[in-house]
Amino acid sequence: MYKDQKHSSLRLNLIKDNIDEVNLNILKKDKKEFGDIKVLASIIGESHFITFDINGIVFSEMLACISYKKDDKTIFLDNIFNINGSVKYKLNANYLYEFKYDIIDASSAILLNQEFKEKSLQISQDERVYMCYDFISKNSIKAITNIFIYEINNGIKIKTIHTYPNEYKAIVSNSSIIYSTIFK
Repeated sequence: MYKDQKHSSLRLNLIKDNIDEVNLNILKKDKKEFGDIKVLASIIGESHFITFDINGIVFSEMLACISYKKDDKTIFLDNIFNINGSVKYKLNANYLYEFKYDIIDASSAILLNQEFKEKSLQISQDERVYMCYDFISKNSIKAITNIFIYEINNGIKIKTIHTYPNEYKAIVSNSSIIYSTIFK
């Protein structure tokens, strides 16, 4: 079910735990393992969440127009427009998480969505997560949420697209989890 939401309402929630799915509208879900990193990605009615398990260290990213519960497991919870550059979080001695985003127009997002799809087809299904959900919208531009996760040399890359056709805008997020011994 599509709701007209504003891109300015999008919040980044980072949690040192699994996401409790009980009250969420899960539209699509996929699981993969990338070396030490286990990934559970879900498109929800309000956008997306991804849970990572790195050798027992559990961490979740939720980018949504809702705020997840705030408690002692909350690492970061704020409107994305309050982010200056990027958000970085050291998961453990060897892994660093980073989140960045851009705002683009909705027609550019449709082209980028196609680019993600084409790139995903070049990677084996066992080695990537690619999901796209088209929401029924009142506008001629589709409301979409797209998640594309794939392995890079020293970790994983997480790219998402969230379109807001009522504003003719889209948010493109680029997150990564990078492995390095220099983080010690």
